[in-house]
Amino acid sequence: MTKKHFIAVFIFAVIAAVCGIGAALYKSRIENISADGEPVFAATKAKMQYLGKIRITSADGSEVNLYRQEGIWRLKEAKNYFANVGQLNSLLLMINDSYILSADETSSRQLKRRGLDAATGLLIETYALDDTVLNRIILGKKTEKGVCYARLPETEMTTYRISSCGVFSADIGDWMPYPLLSLPFYLLERVKTPETELYHADIEKKILQSASMRRFVMTLGTVGYQGIVYKKELPPEISAK
Repeated sequence: MTKKHFIAVFIFAVIAAVCGIGAALYKSRIENISADGEPVFAATKAKMQYLGKIRITSADGSEVNLYRQEGIWRLKEAKNYFANVGQLNSLLLMINDSYILSADETSSRQLKRRGLDAATGLLIETYALDDTVLNRIILGKKTEKGVCYARLPETEMTTYRISSCGVFSADIGDWMPYPLLSLPFYLLERVKTPETELYHADIEKKILQSASMRRFVMTLGTVGYQGIVYKKELPPEISAK
């Protein structure tokens, strides 16, 4: 072997070794980051009985603060009213049951497409009863195929594919017990308008017979909560009524 060939082989060997080490380190890093099979909210899952507060913040800065008081979850932004049980259960199930399936390095375009960039990501923070932070997770969009993505706030370009997620928001209306006045007919005891007054026995019958009544009920269903207010906080001309 000539000196020139020896140098070429040596350089090739060095490059191969460097590439091998780099690939091993990258694989190790991804495995350490992804922790396949680990709970997404690992610290929270380990202390679910001590979970005391959940803060949800949207990309535009809107936030909802849910907290547990004597076993009941309430909404800070809605005068401490109790939270929608169905929505709350979906959130708690996701926190308790969602696992990491894989992780990968993500481009800015992919980050946006997965709903994990600064303009779209939803930050979910969990706290213990003593206000200690348990987990901070940015939740992405749920795709049409049911694929869910998440990332840690401090690892912007590393995203996780997770086993399950829900569709949540920082809109207080989504966390109220019911959409305003949009209740099943069998729960309506009385409907009163300036023109008429209906009681439980007639409500469903009138709704089926009257187009204007159907429009009225549909209108009620489109009105959403913005929160609640106490009578003492209303202007005097309204609270006096």
